[in-house]
Amino acid sequence: KGLEIESKWDRFAVEYVLWGAPGIAAVFLLVLGGTAYMQARIHGTEINAESGSSGKYVVTVVAPATAAEQRASLISQGSNRGSVVSQGVAPSNRGSVMSRGSRRVSRKSLVEGKIKMGILVKVVEELRTISLVFTAVAMVVWIAATVAGASSNAASVVKTFCGVFFLLFTISMRQSLRWMVREIDALASQSKLFEQFRAAIVSPWTKATALLMFGPFVPFLLVLSWLNQRVRRCRGVPSAKKPRWSGFTIFVEEQLDAVAAWPRTQTLVCAVWVSVGIFVLFIGTGKAANILLAWMREQIKSLSMGLLVAAVFVIGVVMFLIPVIPGPPVYLFGGLVICGHPDNESDAGFIQGTILTIVVSYVLKNVTFWLQHTMFGVQMSNSVAVRQAVGVNGPTMRAVEKILSAGGLTAGKCAILCGAPDWPVSVLCGILRLNVLQCLLGCTPIITFIVPICLTGSFLLKAGRVKDAGEEDPIWDALSSLCMSLSGIIGVVLTVIFMFRIQETVEEHYEELSRPRLDFLELDWLDFKKAKIDAVMEEHSGWNSLGPAAKNCLLVGAACHMVATFFFLYMDTYCFGTFELTSDINTFDLMEYMKPFGWVACGAFMLGCLWFFCGYQTKLGAAAKGALARAEEELAAQEDEWKKARMVEIEAANSS
Repeated sequence: KGLEIESKWDRFAVEYVLWGAPGIAAVFLLVLGGTAYMQARIHGTEINAESGSSGKYVVTVVAPATAAEQRASLISQGSNRGSVVSQGVAPSNRGSVMSRGSRRVSRKSLVEGKIKMGILVKVVEELRTISLVFTAVAMVVWIAATVAGASSNAASVVKTFCGVFFLLFTISMRQSLRWMVREIDALASQSKLFEQFRAAIVSPWTKATALLMFGPFVPFLLVLSWLNQRVRRCRGVPSAKKPRWSGFTIFVEEQLDAVAAWPRTQTLVCAVWVSVGIFVLFIGTGKAANILLAWMREQIKSLSMGLLVAAVFVIGVVMFLIPVIPGPPVYLFGGLVICGHPDNESDAGFIQGTILTIVVSYVLKNVTFWLQHTMFGVQMSNSVAVRQAVGVNGPTMRAVEKILSAGGLTAGKCAILCGAPDWPVSVLCGILRLNVLQCLLGCTPIITFIVPICLTGSFLLKAGRVKDAGEEDPIWDALSSLCMSLSGIIGVVLTVIFMFRIQETVEEHYEELSRPRLDFLELDWLDFKKAKIDAVMEEHSGWNSLGPAAKNCLLVGAACHMVATFFFLYMDTYCFGTFELTSDINTFDLMEYMKPFGWVACGAFMLGCLWFFCGYQTKLGAAAKGALARAEEELAAQEDEWKKARMVEIEAANSS
């Protein structure tokens, strides 16, 4: 109380000391504790799985009631040919224990079978948890980009925090999960979750994402490794094996060898596309959309209340029909515009405007869902190429279709329709030709997400009015921050739920979801054709097959994108100024908004696109043109024969 606050920066410093620093410390301690908890669980899993029950060789007789239990039983039977197959046991007798002499069973086989089942169950749990954590982090980053209009500084902090958390969590999990590698390879054929997890780990997209996020920090790692090795030599510490490169530690050498074994061309190409996605998400959605909405807000603020609501509705429909524009900025825009009308300046008018904003946003969500479903999805469903690109004949999409086809309100259905990005999920429902009324029914819980977003805009506007009046009432800023955080939490929870339900559905109904169908015959042929074309392209795009010019174009393009992504993700505040939906568009100046590092980042991005699309893609297309033409001719000649064989396979699968 004895401090003299002379400027807004002094006030910011006081508030940071009182609230910001303890809050940031608490969040990082929470992340550290969560990571330690995950390590403890996984370490306990390793010990329990490897120890088994060596003291008592008993068999627990269980009648498998679910697909997961049946799979675990089959694993035990397959890995131990001498073990007992329990049949005809009633559910009421579960948990009963057989004595040693009641069956002729090898003790060693029983122990090995129990260990295998323990490993399977435990590893499935850990892999599902880890995949959900990564999904939640990705969703938090997406939400940070969508709510940047409410607080660009907060969004920047969230992005940086998620990047650091992703780095630490990845390193921690890699060290803790080393023991799982051999078990995943041994049990992959028994669980589709293992296959998906292993495929995701070795995917070029995963490696490209890691390269973009962690690549800029590699020089610091190499310097630390070099210093560590120098200190070891000075102390005379012996190494377990002789380093191949005398300058670095053995651990870093192993990582460098692993990276050197990556498919270079595929990884660099995927890195470019991931960088383009990041640019569209954070610059197109998080910044350009806010500036555009702020300009629209200025243009329509003088309209009457009825025309203003109509204008907000029309603008919202147009923005929703743009694939890269998510819902939160539109809801936030409605709260600022409707509550900011002169008719709603009083307290009663403010409440009425807030309620009207929520109603308009909810109706807008349902109307745009119907438009996207009908105008885009249903029309695209007539295109075989679109259906093949979406992968509607794959197990994952068929699992999504199975979940969304359920009548009424189910957790998985509501989570997918409300938690997934607006445009993709509504168009996907149209492509799958799902009942639009059932889909709209599943969208009902979206009101729990719309309300805090609309309240965020209303409270931000109220806080601005209080400050303009020369009064001090921090409650409105606190309420806006609370509502923005609540909307983010709801979004993450919905994402975790729908990812869990999709995984569970694929795991339980994989045989049904992977069974070939006659109506997917053309899609299966296109998948086969695409695999052949990709094989030809991979043959010509291999690193040793590329010419010097194509290699240089790809390397320069990927390096430029890596620089741009580093600035966009980790140095956002040094690249761009602060402009939010509540800001006055008349004060916006592009030259002041774009800082020097911002011009560098955007220039590097444009230069990378030029080198990649105009250089590498052009040269690769010219080199593979002849081979692609020959592959197309060969595929056209065997199309009829392949489809006949596929039809026989489909009939055999459906008759069995």
